[in-house]
Amino acid sequence: MSDLLTIKDRFERLCPAMDEKMRRLWAANEAIAQGWAGESVVSAATGLSRATIHSGVKELKRLALHAGDFVLRKRRSRSSRASLRIRRPGGGRKLTELKNPGILAALEQLVSGEVGGDPMTEQRWVRSSLRRLSSRLKEEGFQASEGVVRRLLKNMGFSLKANKRKQGRRGCLERDTQFNYIMS
Repeated sequence: MSDLLTIKDRFERLCPAMDEKMRRLWAANEAIAQGWAGESVVSAATGLSRATIHSGVKELKRLALHAGDFVLRKRRSRSSRASLRIRRPGGGRKLTELKNPGILAALEQLVSGEVGGDPMTEQRWVRSSLRRLSSRLKEEGFQASEGVVRRLLKNMGFSLKANKRKQGRRGCLERDTQFNYIMS
């Protein structure tokens, strides 16, 4: 029983500093150190599932096989970057346009009358702000933040151009005399 309390104490001290992958690897290392039934003991002490600890054991074995591949370099190969991931690829939220396929058509309809552009560089931009487009999409029943609208517009070929206010030159001492000359 003292092993259980020791593992629990170590886990509680380190847990705030560990991410998901590190917790899994630490628990697997403790399970291997415990020997037979180590996964059950560590699971009882930490609250992590045995399946999580078992997948951590597999990862540790893979790390031991490819220990030389994980030297820190400026450029890593795609396979070594993938092995340093915390989660498997494909996790996370699905894109808004995959959840709501009609959002692209609705956005195109909203921006159809507000498109501006430069014919020399073939750049196109929208005259409405991202915030305004987001709220108008919400009125039509689509949940889209400003960041989502920005990404969708960029994928549609729009450049993100902010309005710039043009002001007269300051510090031109002759400006007043020029206007007086024009007025007379």
